[in-house]
Amino acid sequence: MQRRRLSPPVQGTLLSVLAAAALSSCSSGSSTKAASTPTASTPASTSTSAGASTTSPSTPPGLAAVPGYHVAVFAKAAGAYANPDSIAVDGNAVFVGFQNVTAKDGTDGKSSTVVQYDLTGKVIKTFDVPGHNDGLRVDPATHLLWAMSNEDGHPQLTTLDPSTGTKKAYTIGKTAHGGGYDDILFLGGKTYLSASNPTVTGKTNPAPAVVSATLGAGTVSTTPVLMGNAKAKDAISGGNADTAAIDPDSMFVNPAGDLTLDNQAGTALISIHRPGPGQGVTQLTVGTQIDDTVYPTAATGRLLVADTKGGAIYAVTGALDPQTALVAAPDDSGVNGFVGKLDPATGNITPVIIGMVSPHGMAYLPGT
Repeated sequence: MQRRRLSPPVQGTLLSVLAAAALSSCSSGSSTKAASTPTASTPASTSTSAGASTTSPSTPPGLAAVPGYHVAVFAKAAGAYANPDSIAVDGNAVFVGFQNVTAKDGTDGKSSTVVQYDLTGKVIKTFDVPGHNDGLRVDPATHLLWAMSNEDGHPQLTTLDPSTGTKKAYTIGKTAHGGGYDDILFLGGKTYLSASNPTVTGKTNPAPAVVSATLGAGTVSTTPVLMGNAKAKDAISGGNADTAAIDPDSMFVNPAGDLTLDNQAGTALISIHRPGPGQGVTQLTVGTQIDDTVYPTAATGRLLVADTKGGAIYAVTGALDPQTALVAAPDDSGVNGFVGKLDPATGNITPVIIGMVSPHGMAYLPGT
């Protein structure tokens, strides 16, 4: 889900300072040491006293967790697949979309690889999907895996039955916004897509930023849900705001049940309350570009984070609160990649894991 590179906002500079401070606050006992690299079937593990910050012995130098959090390798890229991005979870199965080296508009005719892991990080199966895979979700009604490809143009959708390996391709016609589609979200019996890489006029996107999607006989039809220049309520001041959704990216459901869009290069989160006629729209400005956002679904579990350029998927444990959003901030905006906690009252982000190269996709494994 790598997106546009813009000049970093003022808060971005502050975040890099906070990240450096967070690293220095980690105890000397938690400093990272180089060691042998685990295979995908033997992920690293760690155990420490409560409150300590730790990294697995096999994590790379520079990767660190602030006190109260722990990080370990869940799985790594292999020779046949590289550049992990989106992560989806269905029961005991974890799916990771590896983009390999593919054109973001699919014009090179190459393929991405979806890898299925068990809960220990062991590889179970691999599947090829055409194009540059970005969005990856499991349909809760059918348990089919949806893989969206080509975020920058010529989008195409592949549905996959992991149990049989059966794949079905769906074509998508010319998009109203000029780009492709990025993320997929299932909510309230409907399917939503984020309309990525729009044709921007100045700093305005007059085209749809979020659409609803309906599958036909090998085709996908879409209906606009949120326009890129929609009016919104500012989440902090309560006043009016212009969304300026110039970079629609990931989506998630917040604790209020709202569909929330990450306007990545626009450094904002846009929430849609009850998508459809009469919907309400709220915008929260954040300190830097963020890619994925996750609210833990239980107090006990693991947050999986794909470090795309680092070629690894990490498992984060510790102080994970279902009411506290965790965000992945890649290296797109002039700050070092990190995972942080988002304060919805201010938009401030506090780093909790630092030293990743460029974190992107995330997913939560409850109770593990």
